[in-house]
Amino acid sequence: LSFSPSSPSPSLSSFLAMLVFLTFAIALLVVLTIMAPAAVAYSCPSGYTDSAQHYTGGLRASASAALVLGEPANPADCSNEGASRRWNGAVLEYAGCSPMCCTCWKLSSPLLESTAPPIELSSWSSESALQSVYRAFSNIGDSPDAPGGLLVSMLDTTSTLAATEVSLHQMALNSGSCAIHHGNTCLAFSYLRKDLPPVVYNYPSTVPQLRVGLLVDPDIASSLMTGMFVFDGDTNERQSCANEAGEDVDFSSKWTSEETGPFACMKSAARAAGVEQGASVFQSTSDPGQKLFGGICDPRIETCAFMNSGGCMSTEDLGNWPGCMEPHSPEFKDFESCFEFQKLNSSSWEVRFSGSCLPCSQMYVCDASDPPGKAQRVYDAEASEFKAYVGADGNGFPEIFMQPKMNRGSSNNAQCKWKRDSWNSWISASRAAYRDALNAALGEQGNWNGYAWADPAAEGAYFNNEVNAYIYPDASSNLYTDQNDVFMASIMGVVVDTQTCEEKLRFLDGVPSSGKGGVVYKDAASRCAAFRAGAAKTEQQEIAEAVQAAHNLAHLIGPGTLVLRANFTTNAAPEPLMWRRALAKVLRPEQFMGAL
Repeated sequence: LSFSPSSPSPSLSSFLAMLVFLTFAIALLVVLTIMAPAAVAYSCPSGYTDSAQHYTGGLRASASAALVLGEPANPADCSNEGASRRWNGAVLEYAGCSPMCCTCWKLSSPLLESTAPPIELSSWSSESALQSVYRAFSNIGDSPDAPGGLLVSMLDTTSTLAATEVSLHQMALNSGSCAIHHGNTCLAFSYLRKDLPPVVYNYPSTVPQLRVGLLVDPDIASSLMTGMFVFDGDTNERQSCANEAGEDVDFSSKWTSEETGPFACMKSAARAAGVEQGASVFQSTSDPGQKLFGGICDPRIETCAFMNSGGCMSTEDLGNWPGCMEPHSPEFKDFESCFEFQKLNSSSWEVRFSGSCLPCSQMYVCDASDPPGKAQRVYDAEASEFKAYVGADGNGFPEIFMQPKMNRGSSNNAQCKWKRDSWNSWISASRAAYRDALNAALGEQGNWNGYAWADPAAEGAYFNNEVNAYIYPDASSNLYTDQNDVFMASIMGVVVDTQTCEEKLRFLDGVPSSGKGGVVYKDAASRCAAFRAGAAKTEQQEIAEAVQAAHNLAHLIGPGTLVLRANFTTNAAPEPLMWRRALAKVLRPEQFMGAL
């Protein structure tokens, strides 16, 4: 072959081109390697997940068992050899790791996997929808994965009439939610079973009653459940100190003239911030509190799901906790750090729950064991949890939260919340509490002479229990879609309560109320007249609209959806007959539920 000295041969030309390409590729690979996010250089043990999607400069854990050290890929990946350290008294993390902290968060139940046994087609085909509801109610399971029973979420009639879809997202926006204004991450249910009274959230009032409910199979929806309360937990006020009231909350009116007492920690912090004597101090509706991860987290991470479905103490209980009431308490400084103040004018200040606030950022849980010391409600610094020690099997619950009398402040708002894996202890504590409530109401003092007997002038306890679910707030995500698929598959039907107030309270005819407010109510008629004074509609109108709303809900769910009449007992007083049947485990669903 002959070629010109000025023209490279084809072989040389190809070689040079390949060399240029390889040089460019190597350079590009180096750039991409530098720009690419670092991979998590550690692995987690079974039952735990890494923090890659949740790292926010320090991962919080509300229990030492919920946070463990992962196995580093290289010895240098955990420079502090896994030692834990605390930040601002509230953050527990494994620090000094490369490329990030080797934190592994404990997973709760398998993500969105139902543990219910498969339905046998032969039995299903021969069983009506109503019979399947009765069978579920009468089934007593022994774990949160297969508890048996029924879940009921009560809905307001107006929203249900206007509804155009049924979904977790829609439920979170309506009255079934327990975090309406900030995040919409929480859903509330009542749990019904043959060994528990058939009580749902239905307190008599001037506004239309919550008469329509969605009936859910907890064996299918078990992966959505995050925690439980013996009585209604007022979870709307347990959203990491967010203002979920829908209106400004005046806190200065709760202060005393003494240096001790309710909200003494807020008063002390206010004086240090320059708040003048006599000035009004309120929390705005815009205050979102301190939602863990902003409310967005993998539902399998127990701590995050628990906290974002009403898992901390209520703001009311915060002000009545010994660490806030007593300046000499070792917790007082931590409680003082919860507040930031902004002056609005010469007579008013806004307070926001922020800073390094333990009560707003840590779980408040029931511990079914005896207290290590004299105090029954304490902060466990090692576990990073506020705890109420309720004794073995929860039988100490009545002593802590129902004495000297049952009322909304202590029995509902101050109670602890049970973790999902404490299911059996929660059932035991619930039965002990119902037994104690009935005995106290019927006793010689009549629970302080009628205080528990649906007294319109008293802030009586709400006697319905509460089970919560965490809802992923991004309805466009695959994670939410998976949650919603489980929820829709768990729906068993729609219930509607067609009782009037007098029908529900008729067992109180001849039973006097406490006389609080100067009036003693002696029958259902006088009680209901006081409860419903100023109601915009008659009960007959409310019931007719509720039946219509129930059918609308069933239509949206789909053809063949069961609609049931459910005469639930009141949550304003112990109803002796039904409560005793439940405590004896002989309550039958036909005694209060049937086809509409």
